[in-house]
Amino acid sequence: MYKVLKSSYHKYIVLLTICTIGLLFQFKTLNEFPQYKHSWAQCDRYAIALGFVNNGGDFFHPETFIYNNQFPDGNFMTVMKSSITSVDFPIYDYLVSFVMRISGSTDPWCFRVFVFLYSIIGLFFLYKLTTLFTNSVVKSTVVVLFALTSPTFLYYQAGFLPTIPSLANCMIALYFLFKFYKENTKKDFYWFIFFLTIAILARLPFAIVLVAVMCLECLLIIKARKIQFFKWILFFVSIACVGAYYKYNEYLRAEYGSLFLNYVIPATNWNDLKDFMIAVYERWAFKYFSHFHYVLMIILGILILINAVMKKISLSDLERKLIWLSAILFFGCILYYFLMSFQFLDHDYYFLDTFYMPFILLVILLVVKMSSFQSTKASIVVNTCLLLLFIPAIIYANKVQESEKTNPSLTANAFKNSDLFLDALQIPRDARILVMGSDGPNNPFILMGRKGFGMVYPEPERIAKGLNWPYDYLVIENQKLINTVYPYYPNILNEVQKIASNDEISVFIKKENNELNDFDSFFNLNTKSIKFEEMVSFDTIPSNCGGVDTLSDFCYKGKKAGLVLPNTEWGFNYRIENLKCMNTAPSILKIKAFFTSKVNLEECLLCVSIKSGDKDILFSANNLQYFNINENWNGKEFIFNLPKISEKESALAVVIWNRGKNTLYFDDFELKVFQ
Repeated sequence: MYKVLKSSYHKYIVLLTICTIGLLFQFKTLNEFPQYKHSWAQCDRYAIALGFVNNGGDFFHPETFIYNNQFPDGNFMTVMKSSITSVDFPIYDYLVSFVMRISGSTDPWCFRVFVFLYSIIGLFFLYKLTTLFTNSVVKSTVVVLFALTSPTFLYYQAGFLPTIPSLANCMIALYFLFKFYKENTKKDFYWFIFFLTIAILARLPFAIVLVAVMCLECLLIIKARKIQFFKWILFFVSIACVGAYYKYNEYLRAEYGSLFLNYVIPATNWNDLKDFMIAVYERWAFKYFSHFHYVLMIILGILILINAVMKKISLSDLERKLIWLSAILFFGCILYYFLMSFQFLDHDYYFLDTFYMPFILLVILLVVKMSSFQSTKASIVVNTCLLLLFIPAIIYANKVQESEKTNPSLTANAFKNSDLFLDALQIPRDARILVMGSDGPNNPFILMGRKGFGMVYPEPERIAKGLNWPYDYLVIENQKLINTVYPYYPNILNEVQKIASNDEISVFIKKENNELNDFDSFFNLNTKSIKFEEMVSFDTIPSNCGGVDTLSDFCYKGKKAGLVLPNTEWGFNYRIENLKCMNTAPSILKIKAFFTSKVNLEECLLCVSIKSGDKDILFSANNLQYFNINENWNGKEFIFNLPKISEKESALAVVIWNRGKNTLYFDDFELKVFQ
């Protein structure tokens, strides 16, 4: 018993090391709602797990909180009868739903802990895979540390995407594959097929690994001139399982729609492909791995080449299989990149689905063939230095993680505890909610604990159509209402009625009368105090207002009005220097003015900017063409969010930018700043 423990204690040390490093990165956020990079995709998976809890565990009808899935129209503009969605085999989400039922909690930790533990298991099997090629504990540990300290891997290690569990299953599968190649035990090949099939079902790009192994087997058949039929039967079983669920998923997509992409998005031409490759390199290359990772690979590669030239290196049959599989995998990943090059631009986790695994297999080969030292002391020194070199890799990965978490989702913050707010308003849990301008379709609905319609991209035509959907309540983030929804669709002011609001969100119902809403009440300005107020009538133009042409025989009130002509690009440049209230808290700027134009406007922007010296702090604009400005003088109201600033010297400017070469008349500009 003592000998067994003595010979295997290193496994537990490695496992403890993997867990410790992982927890150093993940512990503080193990119960954090998705709110940083790719929170949209992560919330969609979180919603599916919650959907299984809500539908009683009906695996074959996965659902989220959305009644208007993104596809087939691609714009969330088709209303569905249910919230069911097609999705790749959602086995991980289903298992997470069991964790939720058993624990009695649906908090994010259920998902994060599940994925984190799955990643630990995968890394441990990566260690076991490396030990098939070497007896060196240090070399095997180096491979695991190389894989673990990838900044991209660490970002998703305790996330919600199926990539990490499928990657872990792929590691487990490859361990059993090479164990089979080494020991020729059929049950290992069975386990290889099982784990890889699960990986593929849940995340289809891992089919590249299956195809690569099939190609390798073809080469082995040519070499040995012998076919092991049981392998091809198992390949067929795996393909049949993937194909069967793919067909069922197509049925779900046709019947219910989907939130998930199911078609390729290649570059349209070679120039685009080149631009995409440059962009991917600039964005992600040193987030996939650190500089240390690449330098280590280059050094090890050079050493192996030197040994090969000097004929001091030999390859075992198992190592040759590793080389062939790695090469085929790289080639397959390149082909996949061509098919999905557009997605790689913004989705760094596609690297984990594809190139990550062949990189790790290559590292196994490089580390395994690294020269050993005859001297025990020299070996200890080199191995210790090699392991210690991962400390800067860990520090670098931590810096990357911190940089990725500097811009939290506005939606996640705005809708925090929104379920309790809606409960207090006695809004039923089965009420259908319409949300406009959220950071993702499911994000706000998870936090509200209700289903509904998500309009991620609120543009004029979409807003007009969405307001006719069968919703019970409309909920909009106050920031998005001011910055996005109202500027695109000012008519919303009198098409819905506000029933409640807090500091973050406002709740509306469909308006049943023709009475006009009060602007200040609609935007909660009646609860704030005025910090600055001024009126520009154009009869006399203040010194801080420049670039104004005036007209005396055509005005709304008084003796003169302002105007811009087709050859005037900029007009009405009004500046407020060093407005002190902006240093104390965020503010809201309300502008009311009268406009007229004899023809429909083309792009004419009312812009608000804040600058401090050469530093741009804010630029926001409302397009006047959306505000129904016609040949009659009409008062129009605009609203802008102003951030709190630290700069003592600043200038707030209000400018008309006549990009569409219009003729526009305006009068009585009233400006108020609220806090």
